[in-house]
Amino acid sequence: MPLVLNENFLIDLVLLNWSRMYGKAVSPSGETHLSDSIIVGSSVVPFQLIAGNNDWGNWTLLFGSGDLNKRFNLNVLEAIDLQGTPPTTFFIQLAFSKISAADALTKGTYTSVVVAKGDTPVPVSVLTALQESGTKVWGRCLAVGQNALYAKFYAGVIFYEV
Repeated sequence: MPLVLNENFLIDLVLLNWSRMYGKAVSPSGETHLSDSIIVGSSVVPFQLIAGNNDWGNWTLLFGSGDLNKRFNLNVLEAIDLQGTPPTTFFIQLAFSKISAADALTKGTYTSVVVAKGDTPVPVSVLTALQESGTKVWGRCLAVGQNALYAKFYAGVIFYEV
């Protein structure tokens, strides 16, 4: 039976929740703490993914099991530095699992976005399913026709009370 929600609930769910921007943790700890909200200040640097040789780079754990302590979804990547001359198109994959990136690929709990380098980086919308507290988030990237280029970005997260 499909779930039917009233309009007020949907407005509360989508519009009236808390949003935070995150970068790499100042003091990471294992697989539990890898990201900090930018509220920490200028010491929070962007996440960085490194592309492979015209292939996907290695998976990098972005959010540990203790970083996102409420139900959440990612909604935006704010690309601030995409390496490459001439401008390079990056593909970024984000994987969601409490176990591993490989587990996320097997279960299909991942999403992919395209980020085209331009003179002025723009936010990239990301569509993800609602994730449970404690879910880890991995990322990897591919720079078309390139080797070992990097993509640096902050990630926006929306938290839900439901």
